[in-house]
Amino acid sequence: MLIIHASTLVSPEYTHFTEDPAAYKKILTEFNFDLEKIQTLLNTIDFRRCNWAYLVTRNGNYGLVYKRKVIYRISCPTWALFVDEEDITITKWITCEDRQGLWNGQEGEVPCLSI
Repeated sequence: MLIIHASTLVSPEYTHFTEDPAAYKKILTEFNFDLEKIQTLLNTIDFRRCNWAYLVTRNGNYGLVYKRKVIYRISCPTWALFVDEEDITITKWITCEDRQGLWNGQEGEVPCLSI
């Protein structure tokens, strides 16, 4: 697993996006733009190098700066069925943390967890 940190996804308006349609639109636009940047880098990403990378812009070019970070694990048992993410078909990106998908013919939410 590789987590890619894009600074524009951590917008100050994020905590109030449900209350302000303009902030929500701005966040969604920034998220989609950063997602497009990451998609253009897919052929160059080294998923085995580290577990964390920062999306950076240098001289108009996009790239990743890799770093190893400690990813904390959940110490208590989960309260929902654990499904391997490879078995889920993502159908909708809601935010950078929340998605919707299909598993075994069932629709459901796919939270971003590091387990």
